[in-house]
Amino acid sequence: MRKRLTQIFPCLLPLRQKQKTFCFYYKLKHTKNMAVVRLDSFYRHEVTSWREKIINEHSGYDIQYQYNKRDNLKMAAKAFNGLIIYPNEIFSFWHVFHQLCNVEDMKDGLVLIDGKIVARRGGGLCQLSNLLFKAFLHTPLTIIERHGHDKESIAPIDPEELFGIDATVAQGWLDLKVKNDTDRCFQIKIEFSDDEICIRILSDRYLHEHYQIINENVYYEQHDGAIYQYADVVRIANDGNRKRLYQNKCIIDYEIDKEQLLWNN
Repeated sequence: MRKRLTQIFPCLLPLRQKQKTFCFYYKLKHTKNMAVVRLDSFYRHEVTSWREKIINEHSGYDIQYQYNKRDNLKMAAKAFNGLIIYPNEIFSFWHVFHQLCNVEDMKDGLVLIDGKIVARRGGGLCQLSNLLFKAFLHTPLTIIERHGHDKESIAPIDPEELFGIDATVAQGWLDLKVKNDTDRCFQIKIEFSDDEICIRILSDRYLHEHYQIINENVYYEQHDGAIYQYADVVRIANDGNRKRLYQNKCIIDYEIDKEQLLWNN
């Protein structure tokens, strides 16, 4: 695989990051119909809610990074809490984040860069983007941009856990975007309790639609010594309407049943 110039000359990376970040936000600033309005009051109708534990005592790294992640999440939540996504508006993770937050003001947390886990300012924000995306999947919002993690190193504890519903973000490179193609307004509400974060998607009107996310066509192939997992992510409405949203592809870095493997010749 051809290396990037910044991989050959790491000293160029800070300059490249500043260039990419400037161009990234410049483009977002000049994009029309971006969600920016936040309200202190909340809509009454809950569409979906998702809750996760923040602190991972078994990460294998200094536990302080977990506490830093919690502080980073609470800081970032201020930008997203109360945000309204009006009809025809686009939600962009970084556009919203940029209104009130700065990665450089955050603490060091763990991030995955070039297949390695390292400490960086703002580490841990992917838990927020992951949880937002899981919530968005269970609404009628349309996915505009989503990036899954390239590699999965730990097998899921729950055999029923879905594949490919994560959403990683990287300032200047990777964003999470959804569009409101409906005639209803949606609002994000973020709550913290003990060591948990909860994201609720609310609406200005009661939604009769409810959604289920499933995997279809899950299979594995081997390429160049690596095992790849492919999985379709499908959304099913309570009226029976089915929609294939995307196919997720990632490297599996843990043991799988060899019978699942389809050798690619």
